Amino acid sequence: MAVLSDADRAAIAAEYMREIGVDRVGCPVVKATVRAVVNSADDWRNTNAVSYGTAINAAGGTSLSAKEKARLLLRVVEKFFKIS
Repeated sequence: MAVLSDADRAAIAAEYMREIGVDRVGCPVVKATVRAVVNSADDWRNTNAVSYGTAINAAGGTSLSAKEKARLLLRVVEKFFKIS
């Protein structure tokens, strides 16, 4: 796997900044911080993709596609953090 392009990372950071209102007065988060976190999260995802795939396959997930495995992880994280 590869990391996202610089444009994709910038788009994610911009979308997230709009979502949390990073430009509002008193917001403690700065744009550079959001971008650094996006970069770190994508680097982590890239580094750990094989480990996640191995864990899923060991649990019987060999018939799932990479996108299906990603959707499953997204749902687990959303539920854990009560995001959705």
